[in-house]
Amino acid sequence: MALVIILIRAGLDLDPSALRRLKWPVLKIGLGPWFVEATVVMVMAYFLLNIPWNYGFALGSATAAVSPAVTVPCLLR
Repeated sequence: MALVIILIRAGLDLDPSALRRLKWPVLKIGLGPWFVEATVVMVMAYFLLNIPWNYGFALGSATAAVSPAVTVPCLLR
């Protein structure tokens, strides 16, 4: 759902050849913030909520996957 919101708000005018040509920068921009946010949530869930590491990682992954759907429309406004 987050990807649908982002693509609708940002537009479907993606150039596949440019994405193939710039695949490493796109992966770094896409996965870097997700990994940092998922890791922070995982560590905080472990130490603050006493949740096991694997459940904390699942919580961090779900939180990090949804956050672009919240921030992109706010940035476009």
